[in-house]
Amino acid sequence: MPRLRDLSIRAKLSIGFGLSVALIFAIGAIALVQLWGLNALASQVTDNWLPEMSLLSQMRRDVAEHQLLAVRRPNVTNFRQIADDAASLHALEDNLDTLVARFVAQVDDQAETILIGRFRTGWSAYLRSFEAAVARMEAGDPEAAKKEFTSATALVANVAKTLDELIEKQAHEGAVSAAAVRAVFALSLGLILAVLAFSVVSVGFGIHWISSNVSRPLLAISSAMRRLIGGDSTAAVPGVGGRKDEIGVLVDAVSGYRDSLNRVRQLADEANREREHLDAAMTNMVQGLCLFDSAQRLMISNQRFSEIFHIADGAMKPGMRLEQIFALTRDVQDDQTEAAGEQRKLLDDPRNGTLTTKLTDGRSISIVHRPVAGGGFVATFEDITERLKAEERVRHLAHYDALTDLPNRVTFYERLDTIVNHLRPSETAAVFSLDLDHFKNVNDTLGHPIGDALLKAAAKRMRQCLRDDDVVARLGGDEFAVVQTPGGEPVSARTLASRLIDSLGAPYDLDGHQVVISASIGVAIAPTDAEQPDALLKNADLALYRAKADGGGYRFFEMEMDAQMQVRRELELDLHNAVANREFEVYYQPIVDVKNRRITCCEALVRWHHPTRGLVPPLEFIPVAEETGLIVPIGEWVLRQACVEAAGWPGDIVVAVNLSPAQFKSRNLVSAVLAALADSGLPARRLELEITELVLIQESDGAFEVLHKLRDLGIKIAMDDFGTGYSSLGYLRSFPFDKIKIDQSFIRDLPRKDDALAIIRAVVGLSSSLGIIATAEGVETREQLDRLTSEGCHEVQGFFFSPPRPAAKLAELLRSDQAAEEVA
Repeated sequence: MPRLRDLSIRAKLSIGFGLSVALIFAIGAIALVQLWGLNALASQVTDNWLPEMSLLSQMRRDVAEHQLLAVRRPNVTNFRQIADDAASLHALEDNLDTLVARFVAQVDDQAETILIGRFRTGWSAYLRSFEAAVARMEAGDPEAAKKEFTSATALVANVAKTLDELIEKQAHEGAVSAAAVRAVFALSLGLILAVLAFSVVSVGFGIHWISSNVSRPLLAISSAMRRLIGGDSTAAVPGVGGRKDEIGVLVDAVSGYRDSLNRVRQLADEANREREHLDAAMTNMVQGLCLFDSAQRLMISNQRFSEIFHIADGAMKPGMRLEQIFALTRDVQDDQTEAAGEQRKLLDDPRNGTLTTKLTDGRSISIVHRPVAGGGFVATFEDITERLKAEERVRHLAHYDALTDLPNRVTFYERLDTIVNHLRPSETAAVFSLDLDHFKNVNDTLGHPIGDALLKAAAKRMRQCLRDDDVVARLGGDEFAVVQTPGGEPVSARTLASRLIDSLGAPYDLDGHQVVISASIGVAIAPTDAEQPDALLKNADLALYRAKADGGGYRFFEMEMDAQMQVRRELELDLHNAVANREFEVYYQPIVDVKNRRITCCEALVRWHHPTRGLVPPLEFIPVAEETGLIVPIGEWVLRQACVEAAGWPGDIVVAVNLSPAQFKSRNLVSAVLAALADSGLPARRLELEITELVLIQESDGAFEVLHKLRDLGIKIAMDDFGTGYSSLGYLRSFPFDKIKIDQSFIRDLPRKDDALAIIRAVVGLSSSLGIIATAEGVETREQLDRLTSEGCHEVQGFFFSPPRPAAKLAELLRSDQAAEEVA
């Protein structure tokens, strides 16, 4: 069954009205019944009780009269009066019987019946006794009459008592009837008042219910509707949700209208946003766009389409046909050309399609055609001119060097492979491996822009040296490769190599800088030296390595070069093992003060004890260590070992340790020096670090910063091999060196060559004026020592005094009391 709240308002009002009417009728019926009972009670009182009480009262008066007769006791004097009264009373007996009979007929209570019976019996006995007394009196027998009167008096007293009881009982019944009448009347009056009150309450409740459940919700609904119509989409009907009657249905309808209104507005907002997004997308598209219907009439186009085809603003109109649009684009494309015909064919084709067409102004346009549902199509037009150029550039960069525009390594190998595979039995081809000597110095001193300009200029010169069929490529950095096309003989290869070296060695004017650089070339001949491109270039690299080792120029590949390279690879592997196994030892060569011939410093020199080859010369493994980077751990070990052993030397003898440019590149040189001093306990003033000009060339400002930090610690800094570089004098101004060591190449020419003496004299004089110690390296003869002494050189070092010694033998030399004489 449906709940009461789910019933309609009409049903609720009908039920309420019916219940009210039913209750009113029920209360009214009860009131009528009560009124009928009240009428019956009133009738009983008026018709029965009042007459009965009247009869009983009359009878009580009659009995009272007879009591008076009995009280007066007849005598001779009053007998006649008693007799007269008795006659009058006797005359009333019939009327009294009638009244008693009427009373008796209406009595239905058993107790009352007994009392009435007693009354009648006693009354009859009294009347008989009274009559007998009267008779005795009339008979003249007063005494007998008195006795009879006495008996009658007693009987009438009993009759009076019985009558009093009957009257009392009847009075009680009358009181009960009166109370019942009052109760019934009060109940009837209460029911009537209840009906009136219920009617009033019902009317009030009905008014309140209608106000709360009908009028107020209707007003709220009306207000909500007005707000919704006014545009307030947040309007709602509060407090009436969940009802299933007409109000609930109406609320649901209003809520549904509100939700639908919100949804419509939301959809409208979304549509506006999508339209804005579409407009933004259409406006900002890099492609031009046109949408056509099934009749090939224009529906939508964007600004980019007009820009691509140079169409005036506003010329594109919805509804235009393809022919009209082609007419607008004639200034950049001819619709009579074959390309335009292909474009028309593409646009007429219902399938997907893509076409690239070229406009009269040289631009390339990509057209993409896509059909749409319901007929019609959408076409996009993109200017891909720059993209095609970029793709071409990418394809070019994939095969050519970006800086020099020469073929790169990949293209070189492809062309070399083609040339080698197409050689005839009698033909040869020459492969050149070429690099620029000391190119890094140019980059470090003049900067990378000048270095790049040098590479481009060198590439241009190399192209000018080659024939049209020859190939030159840049493999990376300053490494180049050349292939001399078939027909080349070793003689022509030598000619080309010489021409390349001469051309590349000529001075360059690069942005105001005069640059002179040389080239080294290695040459391998196919198929004599190898038949595969990799092997050919590898052999050319071996020849280049030999050419650089020989000081530059060009070299042809020889079979023993490969064997030498194998030896070098073995040496490199052994060197790695030597670092791991600590196969190194530090030797020390004394440096002697010229004036007192005493040892002031010892230079630490590393030696390698190979487990099978024995002592490996430093000139053999140091370059390999430099190239492989192993010089860093080797140099740090030498530094620590030298500090530990120098800490046990007598006096203030200084230990000098060479530093490699690679150690400056490692960026932890200062911490390594600090650790070596801390671990050994050697004072910083007893440590001297020797660097070459190459360190300053390669590291520039970074090297000077590190040197200043080391010098601030109290460590001495010496420039080794002074005079062999390009800028040695300039570096003396950039950093306050403690010592300069004159390269042994100048000492070796003493005293035969005057130019060597002039240089030594200039360096010694310069060092003295700057307060720098000048040390001569490579002193081997007394004559050299005397010459250096006469020129004012401060210190000397060389085999004339002592070869490099192991630490144990050096300690013996330093402990000798005659150390000065021994070294002299």
